[in-house]
Amino acid sequence: MDINIRQGTLDDLEQVSEINSFGTEEGLMVAKQRLPSFIEAGNLIVAERDSQILGLLYFERKFFDTANNNNWFLTQITVKEDFRGKGIGEKLWAYFLQFARQNGAKKVFADIGESNIPSRKKAKKLKAIKSGYLDFGDGELRNFYRFDL
Repeated sequence: MDINIRQGTLDDLEQVSEINSFGTEEGLMVAKQRLPSFIEAGNLIVAERDSQILGLLYFERKFFDTANNNNWFLTQITVKEDFRGKGIGEKLWAYFLQFARQNGAKKVFADIGESNIPSRKKAKKLKAIKSGYLDFGDGELRNFYRFDL
């Protein structure tokens, strides 16, 4: 499968909002309000094939308010359900980690839900260091990971 990984643009807003809506009208509305700021900041990466966006990853370039802004936070990575298990998430991760490294990040942080076994395996494969748990009160603990670049 020939997949192109690239920075997202405002032209992608409709497709990325649908992917990030989790299938609800409310989710679509929230995504359309939230994602433009990530796009304008250059903090959205998309995976596409034949002009169809199959997955996305967005992030924050500042985490823990460090003076040098060299700690980044992976906010979300999502691949369309029909395309999961085809290496798209792995390509998004690889692009993101290289992009972060090239742009001065020293560490990347991510929280991954306890039930998200594929992403937890991916974090382990990428040599992430599990540094604790987060509890947002939604009934699922999140594993907190650190990726040293």
